[in-house]
Amino acid sequence: MEQLGPEHSELGRTYNSLGEMYSSQGAFTQAIDYFDKALAIRLKLGAAHSDTIETYKSIADVYDKQGDSEKAMEVRAKIVL
Repeated sequence: MEQLGPEHSELGRTYNSLGEMYSSQGAFTQAIDYFDKALAIRLKLGAAHSDTIETYKSIADVYDKQGDSEKAMEVRAKIVL
């Protein structure tokens, strides 16, 4: 079995999935932690990459769920289309 490095895109996908799971359970602090880990990897793919945009949107959604619309807008402003 091949071992993935600490910056492999599949690890970014796994972190993002864990963030989604925690977000759906209302564990927003843990969700943000995993989304941040995913973002660190995904930004290496480029700011306009669909995976990077997906993670930014997920982070913004968590801030919206927490009632912090200002922080959500700050994150959405980083999205490159």
